[in-house]
Amino acid sequence: MYSTTNKMSTKRKIEGAYHSWIRKTQAVGWCKLHRCCLTQNQLKQKGCLSKQCKWLVKYVGHDYWKRKEQIKSLRKARKERLNNILKNRLF
Repeated sequence: MYSTTNKMSTKRKIEGAYHSWIRKTQAVGWCKLHRCCLTQNQLKQKGCLSKQCKWLVKYVGHDYWKRKEQIKSLRKARKERLNNILKNRLF
């Protein structure tokens, strides 16, 4: 019936990423271009954030985005601390 070649499995994997049923709690955003919900893993696989995709609509209330903001603020605070330390050593 179905062949098990690499070409066939790759096609299913790509289609499956967009056309699979997921729970609402797993969805972190909506793709306006493909009209589907995206999970955290799909978001990373597609590279939507690194591409700064204009079609991505974030579900702001999701824990994923809260964690991203928290990590971002921690990195910013760490960078400021390191800059202050370096500034004090130079003068």
